[in-house]
Amino acid sequence: MEIEVYFNEYKGSGKHWVAEIDRNNQIIKFLKPKRIEYDKSQYKGIKIYDLENGKRYMINEAHTGSYDLRQIVSILNDKLDVLNKYEFNSSRYKK
Repeated sequence: MEIEVYFNEYKGSGKHWVAEIDRNNQIIKFLKPKRIEYDKSQYKGIKIYDLENGKRYMINEAHTGSYDLRQIVSILNDKLDVLNKYEFNSSRYKK
């Protein structure tokens, strides 16, 4: 299954990623995007990832201001099921 993750270098933490996780939501590995499509500005766009059936993932993407949007999802029968969705205040973790 293919998903798109929105990114904007100037929103949230500026970090945008997808990670495979275990049942306890611990990160197993970060995935590399299949493709990146930039907007004309070159600092925002979408990253496209391939997700495997039967696995769980954590998705981090740009949201508003200093917040990122994190979702925990599972893929079952080629359908995306959102298990948890929350805002993450990234400004507390910037250097």
